[in-house]
Amino acid sequence: MAPDRETDGAGDYRAFVPVALSNLLPLAGVVVLDWAVVQVLATYWIEMAAMLGAYSVAALFAERPIRLEGRSVYLPGVGKNTELDPKWREEPDPVGLPGPLPPVYRRNAFLVFMSLVFGVFWIAVPLWGDFPYVDVASAVSPAVLAAAVGILVSQLVELRREFFGKRRYEELSVHMVLEIPIRIIAFMGSVLLVLHVGGILLLIGIQEALGPAVFETVLTGRVIAVCYALVVTAAMLVVEWSRFWARREPDLGGVATWFTPEDPREP
Repeated sequence: MAPDRETDGAGDYRAFVPVALSNLLPLAGVVVLDWAVVQVLATYWIEMAAMLGAYSVAALFAERPIRLEGRSVYLPGVGKNTELDPKWREEPDPVGLPGPLPPVYRRNAFLVFMSLVFGVFWIAVPLWGDFPYVDVASAVSPAVLAAAVGILVSQLVELRREFFGKRRYEELSVHMVLEIPIRIIAFMGSVLLVLHVGGILLLIGIQEALGPAVFETVLTGRVIAVCYALVVTAAMLVVEWSRFWARREPDLGGVATWFTPEDPREP
């Protein structure tokens, strides 16, 4: 049986509004605070790192065993021919936590660790010294941190509501939980890398075609930053809308399937 999806009606779509508004914060930073491209990148860089950490913690609560048969996507640490440890065929050994929190499971720790290594590698790309024309660390400011925290808070509220409030940890395996941030990080990392490198090449071509004088008059740093923020914001809204839609529509299709954890029990 697949995890239940919501079918609460059109009124429930109001729940998407805070997520959408929070993801418009980087664009607002460019328009209102005159942010540069690197500050937009820094905002999403912080968000991706925090999202990876939040879902890694949530994955420790996942109760279902991993199932690898029938999968098309595998996380780091497992593969099509991986022989799972016998602990995945035995009754789980929960570790109780104080308060209202559900128990965590030791057997989930290895896959959480491997996914953290993979995710950190993708996230750390803009910090490499040879990454062209980017110094993300220097772009972190109180305003950038505030925007990143605003986006993250909306993500955490959604995670708490969907994962813990509706007890989805009982219906998901550690693999399924970790697929969510890894798929988003891989997608957004690819978008940012292509946009950054492709944008540089495009600007060089435009400058050669128009000449330096026209180029500097028309394509100012502010115009470039707005265009960059529009593309990145649109990409992130596609991600969030796809995830939102996937939890409410039983017949998934198109891009929404990429951001939905794969359930090998489904036909």
